[in-house]
Amino acid sequence: MGTDCFGFDIGMKNTASSLRLGLARLDWTHAVAAAMSFTPQHIKPPAR
Repeated sequence: MGTDCFGFDIGMKNTASSLRLGLARLDWTHAVAAAMSFTPQHIKPPAR
């Protein structure tokens, strides 16, 4: 259990947190896209 292990542990935590953040952002965009696709066509503004 040296400083290398400690630094590696911190690096893994940072990677996991950033990965979780990216997944949350991905889920949010997917949810928005799903909601937009579920709304009737005449309610959505015309795509430009």
